Amino acid sequence: MIINTFIGYLLLNTGFIIVGLSESRAFIQWGMLELTILRVLPLLVRAGNSSKIQAGVKYFLRQAPASVWIFGSLILFNRPLASAALTPAIFYKLGLPPFHGWLFSLSASIDFKELVILLTFQKILPLNILESVFRVSLICVSTVIRIFLIVAACNSISSIKPVLLLSSISTTYWPLSCLYAGGEWLEFIISYSIIFFAFTFTIFHEKLNSYSSLVKSRFNTRLFCVSHLLNLGGIPPFLGFFLKVMVLKTIVKGRGGLSILLIILSFTILYVYIQIIIPLLVFNIKIINNNFNSIRAAIYALTPFAAVLLFL
Repeated sequence: MIINTFIGYLLLNTGFIIVGLSESRAFIQWGMLELTILRVLPLLVRAGNSSKIQAGVKYFLRQAPASVWIFGSLILFNRPLASAALTPAIFYKLGLPPFHGWLFSLSASIDFKELVILLTFQKILPLNILESVFRVSLICVSTVIRIFLIVAACNSISSIKPVLLLSSISTTYWPLSCLYAGGEWLEFIISYSIIFFAFTFTIFHEKLNSYSSLVKSRFNTRLFCVSHLLNLGGIPPFLGFFLKVMVLKTIVKGRGGLSILLIILSFTILYVYIQIIIPLLVFNIKIINNNFNSIRAAIYALTPFAAVLLFL
């Protein structure tokens, strides 16, 4: 039954996404977006227990204000005002700073399958709507807030879900910048969704709910996770590096300031990944607890080296 529910979601939402991408009318795009949101609810509540039902209700109630705001903006405002009004609402649906609180709160009460859906498939149609109403000033402010958020969070990571959330939010800025510059943002997000799904599938298959369980897992599992983190971080020769280079080539000519922000963001999330990777390859859990200061020193020493690799 669970498999049928999941497959049914994929089939129906794929149809909704295709219709939304092929339509130029804003109301049709908005309608397909709302249908994809409603289609997620059976996945969230399929277990039938109180915590899952609460998660589904919480997701619906958190999405409803932004949906009403988008609908009202399309009706009441002319195009310039609608563009300015729609952008924060779409950022809220994407879970981007400073509107990320609902996504972090919801992630604690849902499984990895539902989380990866919210962080991949559910972002395609909002990005498609943003293609016609984009405002670069908001993304710059949001990116700066995001950088401080990563720096504040990287010292207190104890579970896998915050890492997935930080990775997904950071990755979303690349297709945002790409669509603003007129590039092929859809190919980027589909490719990164495949990478992200492969990493999440490993976590789900091995039942690695916490960072300590990941450290204690088999070496092959740790090595596989490390390769995916390097891929998401954009380290050559992985696919993520070439995807980011393609985006930078698109935006660097006319949007130099935005490309600098993206590079800074990449270095920051790369620092978080390295902080996770080093214990997976070198240390066991007892050494981590007894030599935390030495590990931190090693991280600071290796981060510039990883930054240089990004541009080789």
